[in-house]
Amino acid sequence: MFLSALALLICLSSLVSEGQAGENYAFLVAVGDYDVKHLKALAYTRNDILEFRTELLKSGFPKQNIVLLHDDLKQLENRRYLPEADKIRQEFTLLLSGVEPDDTIIVALAGHGVQFKGDQTSYFCPADADLDDEKHARLISFQELYQGLEKCQARKKLLLIDACRNDPQSQLSRSRAKVNLQSITRPQTEPVPEGIVALFSCSAGEQAYEWPDLKHGIFFHHVLEGWKGAADDGDRSLSLDELVAYTRKKTQTFARLKLATIQRPQRLGNFSGTWILSELSRDLITNSIGMNLKLIPTGTFMMGSAKSSAELKQIFGSFPEGINESFFENEFPRHKVTITKPYYIQTTEVTQKQWETVMGTTPWSEKEKAKVGPDYAASYISWEDATEYCRKLSAKEKRQYRLPTEAEWEYACRAGSTTIFSFGDDKELLDDYAWYAQKLLFNNTTADLFGAHAHKVAQKKPNAFGLYDMSGNLWEWCQDYYQADYYKTSPAFDPAGPEMVEERSKWMRSMRGGGIVDAIHLRSARRRFNADKYRAYFNGFRVVCEQE
Repeated sequence: MFLSALALLICLSSLVSEGQAGENYAFLVAVGDYDVKHLKALAYTRNDILEFRTELLKSGFPKQNIVLLHDDLKQLENRRYLPEADKIRQEFTLLLSGVEPDDTIIVALAGHGVQFKGDQTSYFCPADADLDDEKHARLISFQELYQGLEKCQARKKLLLIDACRNDPQSQLSRSRAKVNLQSITRPQTEPVPEGIVALFSCSAGEQAYEWPDLKHGIFFHHVLEGWKGAADDGDRSLSLDELVAYTRKKTQTFARLKLATIQRPQRLGNFSGTWILSELSRDLITNSIGMNLKLIPTGTFMMGSAKSSAELKQIFGSFPEGINESFFENEFPRHKVTITKPYYIQTTEVTQKQWETVMGTTPWSEKEKAKVGPDYAASYISWEDATEYCRKLSAKEKRQYRLPTEAEWEYACRAGSTTIFSFGDDKELLDDYAWYAQKLLFNNTTADLFGAHAHKVAQKKPNAFGLYDMSGNLWEWCQDYYQADYYKTSPAFDPAGPEMVEERSKWMRSMRGGGIVDAIHLRSARRRFNADKYRAYFNGFRVVCEQE
């Protein structure tokens, strides 16, 4: 049998209800570049381990308490941490020797795994694995891991194995004619020792899968998403039960919908009491469809432009064709606005994946100025489309989602800044933060219209609040009716746009962000409007979630 094993063993101290707390430790191993004479290379094992390490750091694991062994020689600081069999055993023993009863220890192994016919023992394959050796000296048995964890003083142990992705042996392997492995589907596992809870990536007789768009195995992708907060029931404390339930459901659903197959993660072993894995930040939440939303605090800011039209013309050299100095009069007068209620705003524009998950449609399909992929911002979205999305998402999440007001949008965009852009006044830095036409023109391609399409989200630098693409990429719908001179009468607290508009303007809604256009439109103060039914390649949105 082959276990393309991502074995994650979490040894947690004691029940939260007992009030005990200790130090957090982690032992992480990633192997992807095997000797082709023995085993195939693996694509995503390092992604699994390195991203998990990042989440552990965010959860409060001290950097000095995390031991990482991997086989990327360009990034490896010390060859002591090459993931070879003897080094794994040595570092594992060293770390376990310092574990106290109240400590947490996490052991994560990502790489190939094998099981030989007639042998109930499963083995993890280090970088120097040798399948020809009948003594298996250069393989790490799970029994070794079990025994080490049984001896450590921590009382709670969790084992996760992402297994059986494909045939581990290379076509060049000298071992193919000699070694008789089990089938690539997972057979019944050897018994899990008492005190360890195990979650396997699939059930007996099934196969686990990777998905290139995720850059992970589908099982461990959902472990990571769950750990980031998607598994939480809303109390911001991630329990083991929540993580297990989320991972099992999401993995099974993904396999059914995307691969038309069955992959059902299986849990073995039990424990009693409440087991909290991580206290989640309340400043950043992740909902069930993978949206990240940042909590924006209350505060006061100056809304509108600090630069006159004449000053803007001097700064930007000249106005784009069809624009004159009167074009920006809707940004005046600059006025003080106070946001009195904190709110969550999405860190990115709504992606195609997030749109399709809720709406089941693809408005951008077969459009000339659109690229397709799960991480591209959803485009060709009207204001009416966006508000219907918010309605359906609210029903799905049982929380109130809506579009931001213009004031909320500009406050979040500025992120405490008073400058032309959120990052300052220097337009030469725009390329670090935004997709926009002046830079994309250098591609000089007519078919792609100089990159005039929605791009993948979160590829540029974020602002000080951690929000991406607030300048450029798409014009984003706001909740407000649009009125050019609204700033003259706008209330000082929580302005939500004009309540009454002229008959000819009642279908006009405000937009922000600049889209794929000239730099002058990417300023934090820039305002635009369009009809609420209007769809275009430069129209998209991000959502606000009201704080409970």
